[in-house]
Amino acid sequence: MTGKDALNLALTNYNRLFIHDSLQHISNKTAIRLPVSLFFNLSVENYLGIKQQLETINQLKTELKNIVTHQSGIKKEQRFEFIHQHSYMA
Repeated sequence: MTGKDALNLALTNYNRLFIHDSLQHISNKTAIRLPVSLFFNLSVENYLGIKQQLETINQLKTELKNIVTHQSGIKKEQRFEFIHQHSYMA
């Protein structure tokens, strides 16, 4: 599949990952894993911009992991609830 059809399908499936917006009868502890590869033709400028954004996201994920696993002082089995409760405060 290529073009806009492929992009629209990918975006539809990507939106399924945002489980906090799901109906109440859908568990927030459920993760949907969708195998997919997306390829885009980008200018060098766009590529570098996206690369920088991904590096920033990965840095923030590392910082969050450090907060949850080390600084918070919570037990391993409490981590999911800790993230779930605090992720809606922003």
